[in-house]
Amino acid sequence: MFIYLLKIEIGMIKSPNIQQLELVAHVLKTISHPTRIGIINLLKEHGKLTVNEIREKLIIDQSLISHHLSTMK
Repeated sequence: MFIYLLKIEIGMIKSPNIQQLELVAHVLKTISHPTRIGIINLLKEHGKLTVNEIREKLIIDQSLISHHLSTMK
């Protein structure tokens, strides 16, 4: 799924410059954690969720979820 989105994003850039490529790399680094991928998946499937709802579905501490959401923001 993410590779597909990345392919679309890069494909939309006619002549990518270093700043655009660095931005794509930064996004990939940010989401390259299993918990963050899980959060993104849940949000894609369910739309808006509270931290508590994410906690129930991923079975992880609320503080950890909040940390990951803050990082992704």
